[in-house]
Amino acid sequence: MLGQFVGVTQNAAPAVLLVSLLWIWQTAQFGVDSADSQTRESGELATTRRFFGSGVALAVLAALVLTFLRETTTRINRELVSLGSASAIVLVTGAVLVLGLVGTTRPLTGAYRHSAHRRRIHLTRVDSATSRRMTVEAVNGQDLPDSIKLPTRVVCSALTALVLFAALPAAFLQFTSFLVPGQPAFSTETLLRVVGFILGAATLALSAFALAKAGESLSRRFVLLLLTVGTLVYAFWQAVTIIQVMFSRRLITLSHDVFMALVWAVNHQGVVLFTLTTLGTAVVIVCLKINAHPPISPDANAAQTRLAKARALRKIRFAWVGLAGIAAIILAATLGAWLNEYTPELSEPEPFTISNNQAIIPLEAVNDGHMHRFAYTTASGVEVRFIVVMRNGVSYGVGLDACEICGSTGYYERDGNIICRLCDVIMNIATIGFRGGCNPIPLDHQISDGQLSVDLDDLEAASGVFA
Repeated sequence: MLGQFVGVTQNAAPAVLLVSLLWIWQTAQFGVDSADSQTRESGELATTRRFFGSGVALAVLAALVLTFLRETTTRINRELVSLGSASAIVLVTGAVLVLGLVGTTRPLTGAYRHSAHRRRIHLTRVDSATSRRMTVEAVNGQDLPDSIKLPTRVVCSALTALVLFAALPAAFLQFTSFLVPGQPAFSTETLLRVVGFILGAATLALSAFALAKAGESLSRRFVLLLLTVGTLVYAFWQAVTIIQVMFSRRLITLSHDVFMALVWAVNHQGVVLFTLTTLGTAVVIVCLKINAHPPISPDANAAQTRLAKARALRKIRFAWVGLAGIAAIILAATLGAWLNEYTPELSEPEPFTISNNQAIIPLEAVNDGHMHRFAYTTASGVEVRFIVVMRNGVSYGVGLDACEICGSTGYYERDGNIICRLCDVIMNIATIGFRGGCNPIPLDHQISDGQLSVDLDDLEAASGVFA
């Protein structure tokens, strides 16, 4: 469960957070006709929403198709797909930033300047520079010429689709980990893996949606700054991918210093997630500051005042939800990843005696219901580990500290459960000593006169499992 949750969040979180910034930027460009008297979304925003939704839907569908093809055919070259998507992301990022700068620096004209100036004078709370900017910028978004509006929507939707298409297949590949060879399709472990995937996907979706709603109507210049930082960092790591693929295919050569810089960049891709979570946190902080004291016109009646306060409260709630989502993403990428990758150390082998070519273990030493590990060094110097556990208080399960699926990684005990160190599957103690699934490889043994004995010849024969 934890593995699927961490896998989804780590692979898709940077892309999802960047997409939320893209949406916030578009609402700053096309969002509202009036910052203090809006009663419904503008037609500009509705059009933008259709473009944006189309980009998201296309990306999800294409990512699902690519994931399916990766698992069912060898004709899909992953390096070439990564090279193509990374190159497209870098190019479209440049187009987004150029159009963003053009739209933001365009001056107010005519009636828009007069309307913005009049609303600035009539606001009762203009003590915050951000609040004043919010009102002016909301109007400025409607002053964009059609020659900029359409390209802005197209490139933002294209970048949204490309970013999600590049990131989602790695998250969707978690599907392949739902079923473990040798385990039944309908089991508690399978259900937990599915739940982990769903929780990870839901966390990302809810976080992105909350951040997008909280960031609506923020200053265009502030949002452009966040978008510039986020897209440049993301595009830089896509450029790293391009160089990495081209170098691996010997299309380019690198000097030693450049190669070491490439190695550093590949090993520090967490910087992308750190940057985007920081930018998302900035959105939350500014949203909370603005909406703590929303601007209200002195001419507003009681109903309009209540409506403005309700909108501000809704923004604040979205901001807190977005912040909680960011916290969950950070925990998944740090503590969750550490717990998922942590492998408990094997306990020290317990002593036993050797007599008549047999390993002799007193039953009183293994009748407490816990797992006991033993080790025998073969004539060729290979350490063969085996475990003994009392089953149901009447019999003993004896097997190698290895299985046919996961190899010799071994088992450990936690909270009375015996767990595989590699796949984290919990063993049914009653089935230890029997073949199947991730169970320990059975080991012949005899019980007599209060002792459990294992032939050394059997242990010698098992050396290949641990060699």
